[in-house]
Amino acid sequence: MNVVERIMIGMTREEVVERLGPPDDVGITSRKYRTPSIYKYGEIELHFEPWKSGRLVRAYTEDEHGIGITLLS
Repeated sequence: MNVVERIMIGMTREEVVERLGPPDDVGITSRKYRTPSIYKYGEIELHFEPWKSGRLVRAYTEDEHGIGITLLS
């Protein structure tokens, strides 16, 4: 079962990690938002609302030409 089949929009970071395990990488933080808003699992980026209790809003990847593909939103 792939990443997208195991998640759904609106899940918390904790729910995602519970299903998928720790992310391979995370996006950067800012002074305002200390919790990363992007979790990477392989080539798939999971985008969360930026605040600490933020929920999943999008799953994204790019094809071999660098063209963005939204997998869930």
